[in-house]
Amino acid sequence: MMCRVIFLLLVASSLIGAAAATQAAAAPPAAQTCQGSEPIPQPLPLMEAVSLALCHNPDTRVAWAQALAQEAAVGVSRAGYYPTVTLSDQSTDQWSATQGTTNSVFATSSTTSLNAPANVGTLSLQYLIYDFGGRATSLASAKHDALASAFTFNNTVQQTVLTTVQSYYSAQSADAAVEAARQTLKFNRATQEVADVKHKVGLVPVSDKLQADTSVAQTELNNESLRQQAALSHGSLMRAMGLPPETEVALPKEVTTFFTDGVTEDAIDRLVREALKNRPDLKAAKESESSAQAKLEHARTLDYPSVSLSASQDRANTWRQFRSQQEDSTLILSVSIPIFTGFSNQYQRVEAQRNLEAQIAAREQLEHNIALDVWGNYQNYQTARTNIGLTRKLVKSARKSHQVAFGRYKAGVGTILDVLNTESQLAGALQQEVAARYNLHTQRANLAHSMGLLYLSPPTPALSQP
Repeated sequence: MMCRVIFLLLVASSLIGAAAATQAAAAPPAAQTCQGSEPIPQPLPLMEAVSLALCHNPDTRVAWAQALAQEAAVGVSRAGYYPTVTLSDQSTDQWSATQGTTNSVFATSSTTSLNAPANVGTLSLQYLIYDFGGRATSLASAKHDALASAFTFNNTVQQTVLTTVQSYYSAQSADAAVEAARQTLKFNRATQEVADVKHKVGLVPVSDKLQADTSVAQTELNNESLRQQAALSHGSLMRAMGLPPETEVALPKEVTTFFTDGVTEDAIDRLVREALKNRPDLKAAKESESSAQAKLEHARTLDYPSVSLSASQDRANTWRQFRSQQEDSTLILSVSIPIFTGFSNQYQRVEAQRNLEAQIAAREQLEHNIALDVWGNYQNYQTARTNIGLTRKLVKSARKSHQVAFGRYKAGVGTILDVLNTESQLAGALQQEVAARYNLHTQRANLAHSMGLLYLSPPTPALSQP
């Protein structure tokens, strides 16, 4: 019996050592840290802004840490397949003394007892041999949760990319709006100079000069508001990139295409199927549903018996006048059958069933929302494409109208109201053209995000490669 216990303990020790080595080899490396000392390129390209956002935005680091934590939970569930070995040691050295008085003879008596020093060491092993699938379902649930966390990380990456792209185009649009407003101010001041000259020579009343002055002042006020909006847009871009909002950065004036048309030219039903295949949040929802299914299967095994093996070896050493040693070895094969648990197992099965139903409903709801999201972004993108041509025609027409009105006023056959009206129309057309130009690229990125194409998730994401 003693040899068999020792053999079991040695086997358990080797299994645990091998398991620890396997876990250490399979553990994912820590997420690579980003270099924060490199200067930001000026002007800042769009792809560089996206890279900085993925590197510095805390949202991605939070999601990555959560994914690693969930992967560690898989190791916790896998530990149920290995035996548990514990070693305990206890040393005792006790003595006691009593002293009292006997009333009958007024005599005193005392008693002193001394226990021999002892040392007891126990080495024990516990191993669950069979539990009708309880460990397997727990491990399967943990694996599905880990995959769900990995896909959630991918979804966070996609959202970070989208936010950065939107903020980048918004900042570019704000800069372009400021530039368009400067052109409007240039036209207003040209009109102001003509009105001032014509008033001095008595060709127009003072009201023409005052109206031109008012138009210039109003344009300057609008320009200040646009500059403030541009500053706020730059701050939002810095926030998306995980940098302080006061960071100074220059953006290129030309529009950078982040996502080409490509698949966005396809029919809407195919776009929806592409989204349902690629969206990482839907993949995460499916993994959560599979995890809930595994938890339900685990709850169904709670009423089944389990077979366990336990082995222990006790060694006791005592010292007084001489040393004595006693050894005991125990090997127990036990079967545990749950008879009554206060209806706990039944309620756990009901809870698992309801959680599974909730996960199924959440997944179906997400599928409907994805289809609606793709449909809405597809319509917005098509509208943005149409608006590009319309706003360019509008700018061309407004520019010609202003040139005609301004020429007529200089020639003395037009009114100041005609000139100011055409200037206002031209200013509005320029702003609409700027908004339409950058809105096209923003809507294209929104459509790509709704289809899950900003950051493609692998079928089985590897946590060691974020």
